[in-house]
Amino acid sequence: MNLSGGKGGVGTSTVTANMATVLGGPGGLGIIGLIDFAYSGNSTVGKLLGLNPKAPGTWDWLLMGVKPQVQQVNRIRVIGAGSIEASRASFMISYITAKYANEDIATAGDKTAEYLISRISEMIKANLLPYAPSLI
Repeated sequence: MNLSGGKGGVGTSTVTANMATVLGGPGGLGIIGLIDFAYSGNSTVGKLLGLNPKAPGTWDWLLMGVKPQVQQVNRIRVIGAGSIEASRASFMISYITAKYANEDIATAGDKTAEYLISRISEMIKANLLPYAPSLI
């Protein structure tokens, strides 16, 4: 399940944390896997679930290759957003896109997205699937 708001401040993180809590609670689906893609070190999901904000997370993995830490909150296995601040993440995404500078803008964007999606897939397989969760 993918929950996204397209901009900050619309409640997506709050809804995500609440859904994970309910789905992972008594009578729920069992173990829930949650990956936070908040584009900054200021993650509402992390705050609501009480995650360690300094633990390596999604953006640390995508942009720096640092293995994310799976944190557990009750029956929720969470990979937090990580500790990379928004300006650094923005710079790193620009750096990845620059690899495709000889391509037209649409192709460069597509190749950057393909790269990030492949890294996300690797992260899920290596870090969450061993727990056999239902993913949010």
